[in-house]
Amino acid sequence: MQISVAKYVPRDTIIHNMDARLKILFNILFAVLFFVTTHLLTVFILLGFSLVFFYITTKRWAHIFLLMKLPIIIFIVMVILYGFIIDKSNIDAILGVSQGANVAKPVKLVGLNEEETKNFLSWYLVKPTHLFNNINFSIGTLGIMRAGVLAIRIYGMIISTTILTYSTKPFLLTRAIEDLIWPLKILFIPTHIIAMIISIAIRFIPTLLLEASRIMKAQSSRGVDFKNGKFTDKVKSMTTLVIPLFVLAFSRAEDLSNAMEVRGYDPYSKRTKYRKLSFNQLDYLFAFIFIALIVLTALMETNNIPIDQLPKFWLYTNQKI
Repeated sequence: MQISVAKYVPRDTIIHNMDARLKILFNILFAVLFFVTTHLLTVFILLGFSLVFFYITTKRWAHIFLLMKLPIIIFIVMVILYGFIIDKSNIDAILGVSQGANVAKPVKLVGLNEEETKNFLSWYLVKPTHLFNNINFSIGTLGIMRAGVLAIRIYGMIISTTILTYSTKPFLLTRAIEDLIWPLKILFIPTHIIAMIISIAIRFIPTLLLEASRIMKAQSSRGVDFKNGKFTDKVKSMTTLVIPLFVLAFSRAEDLSNAMEVRGYDPYSKRTKYRKLSFNQLDYLFAFIFIALIVLTALMETNNIPIDQLPKFWLYTNQKI
């Protein structure tokens, strides 16, 4: 079975049976933790949890690699960008090392003595390799490390968001969003309308991707080349895709609006709930696991762990990035 982006995949897994509100909160939590954490090992722990939950949801490891396209592109772009920013003259300032006249402010590495810190920095500050003579461009381990960490963070966020869309039915997603934003009713904001808009937008993503694929195949059969040629030729070719896609999107939106109006949908009318969302024992178990994960992340970020009893691998990877 082929899995599409942002499309619900019916399966009988513990992730599918979780409360939709809990999954939305976990998705937001993971997105925040991925970009708040500053330790390398913490990022890998969060990524490990995300990959395990993703496999439980899809039962296929192959789909994990299919989502790596965007992070790899971001990694390459950031390595090139860091090549113009980081060089030998400013690498100390970037890392927070101030070198003055016989005065040096050492970098504080948790759990490492002076010799181990020197060994760590000697690997971290490898001399950049200059590729061009006339352009100030260099590639060093610092740029590669930071670009890789950024790609991992974005990849983890994509994984957590994909888990939400794969395992949650659209109507449950709408109900969950409406329940989570109910405090806005105090400000007389129509939360059910906002929830419906978000649900329709999420539902339209796989539809538009499918229509874009069909339009590309149709235009390719008419002789339009989307892959070869100069940059200007590719831009002109993309107009044959973008314009029909916009027209089709507005047409689909109008059809949906007419269908909802024919069925008597009134966004401002009061409505009752056919299904009530409630937590079960599994939801409480997952809530406890994620609370424990938050506590572990906080302890690692504040360096309040018994580091003297940990292996060297932990110490070398538990450094700020």
